[in-house]
Amino acid sequence: MEAEADEKNRDKAYLAGMFSMLGSIFEMDPNELMNYVKMDNDITMLVLHKKGIFASSLMRAEMAEKVYLKKVMMANFDKLDTSDLVYTLEDSGIGIDKDDI
Repeated sequence: MEAEADEKNRDKAYLAGMFSMLGSIFEMDPNELMNYVKMDNDITMLVLHKKGIFASSLMRAEMAEKVYLKKVMMANFDKLDTSDLVYTLEDSGIGIDKDDI
């Protein structure tokens, strides 16, 4: 996200990307989490609503992360516990089909 931002917004884009993951890191609803953190409006809009100047960059970053996670998990399929594999893929919103196996 930082690389896609214009020069004056690079630091903010970096923070936006980091804050977009806080709900997952703390296993907490982002709405509740942001009650404890006062942040720039652009970052708050991204974290809570996936809208604003960084939204398209976040969507591309999330898609790239899903593609990478799927690739790593499928490459190590035989080493992973089946329930862990299914849980991780479902939790990440990643679908698999017969061609992946």
